[in-house]
This record gives sequence, structure tokens and C-alpha cells, in this order.
Amino acid sequence: MPFAELKDNIKIHYYLGGKGLTPGAMKVNVASAATILAACQAEGFVPDGADASFYSMLATNMQVVGFHYRGSGQSSVPQSLMEYSVEAYREDLRQLALKVGLSKFNLVGYSHGGFFTADYALNYPEQVSALVLVEPALFIDRAILQERVRLAREGNGDDVIHVLMKQMVPEMAFNSQAYNDLVNAIKQNYPDPIGLAGEWYARSTHEIGEAELAQISVPTLVIGGERSWVRGNIARVASSIPGAKQVWLDGTHNLLEERPAEVTAAIESFLAENN
Repeated sequence: MPFAELKDNIKIHYYLGGKGLTPGAMKVNVASAATILAACQAEGFVPDGADASFYSMLATNMQVVGFHYRGSGQSSVPQSLMEYSVEAYREDLRQLALKVGLSKFNLVGYSHGGFFTADYALNYPEQVSALVLVEPALFIDRAILQERVRLAREGNGDDVIHVLMKQMVPEMAFNSQAYNDLVNAIKQNYPDPIGLAGEWYARSTHEIGEAELAQISVPTLVIGGERSWVRGNIARVASSIPGAKQVWLDGTHNLLEERPAEVTAAIESFLAENN
């Protein structure tokens, strides 16, 4: 999987697959539609070769560019919190799109990725054909984010992940197989706690509220889990974005792992209507 070398010595680890692409391809076929996946705390975004993974399903009928944000996966991990800002995440995505040959694309964001992709659609609507927000973690109280940052900066990586799990999937039994699998996936995606701290720090210093969401002008799909801890916030997101379509699936915040086929089908149907 290649790296995109961006400005300020940032390297973004990305992967490219799907219809019409040869293994190891570094750029998309410009004439074809492509989806950039904004990876965030979701193992399902990683093409692990499993036919049942969300990434593999979505890549069956379209070209997919998946990537790890700065601070996660094998992408660069800046050590100063000042290098983690919403503007920096936005610029990383813009430069990555140019590197892989995209001038316009569909944009999918999961969880905190929903925050960053909503921000991108607000700032570069001319580049976004359609926006898909899966379990978008918007309207998260700033004090919660700041407490996570504090724990991560103190080096309590395990503690902060368990706090996150209690908030993200409160119905999941502690130390169950599913619980431990998700904890390990988060640890693998954020090998350095500063990456988690930076992501939350950026969120805590930049608000996207109802007024901002009301300015999104691209076709938008919002997918939520009926048993999700952020169910109320998801409904609020959908009602704030003009003309947004909302789909509810039987599941929790961990929808990409629980309902990959249903999420894929909802996205494909929506993009067929809006591309």
C-alpha cells in the first residue's frame, strides 16, 4: 500500500482498489467514479482481503480510495498537538485527492470521520459529488473530548480506549470477544496515543453545529444504527442538512462491522441516484 507525501513532511498511508484497477495501482482511472473513505476507528475500512469486509464489498462495483488520517495507522504521527487541526485534516484530504488523480469524488465518513468529511464538503463542495455520513460523531460535548485528550496525553492509552468504548458501544460486555477485538483494532489503528489525542484536540477546537450543517449543499446520506449511543445526534445531523436522506439499520455505533452488506447496499443505492 503506497504513501502520499504531502507538504510539511506528512505521509498519508492509503490503499486503492475496486472495479477496473490492477493490484498495486497508485492512481484511479480518472474517467470512473471513485469514493474516498475517511477512515476513523473502523477496522472495516482496512482492505484485509476478507470478502465480508465493508471495504471489499464497496470495492466490488466502484473504485475505492481508503486512507488513514495523520496520527493513525501507518500515516505520519505529528508529536505536537498544534499540528492536529481541522484545517490540517482538510488539507491532507485535499492533497491526497490530487495525488491519486481525483478532481471530484464521493466522500464517505464514519464516526469522527463524519465530522471531518462534513467539514470538507462545507469547504470544497465543488469537489464532492455526494456525501455519506455513517454514524457521524457530531455534537459531541467539548468537555468529553478534552477529557479524552488529557488521558491520552498522560500516556494512559488503555484507559482512554476503555473510556471511548463505554461511550461508543455501552451495550458491549466488557472483556467479551467482540469488546476485545474492537479494543485491539483501535490500538492497531492508533499505535501512538498522541494520534488519538490529536484527533480529539482538533475536534475540540472547531465546532460544526446546526448552522454549519445547514450550509452543506451536496447530496447527503446519513446512516445510523437504531441502537447507537449517538442515535439522537445522528437524527439531528440528518435534520440539519438540507435534503439529507436518512437510513436506519439494526445495529450499534459499530455498524461497519455489524452490517457491512446493508451499509454497502444503502450507499450504492444512494450514489446511483445522485451521480
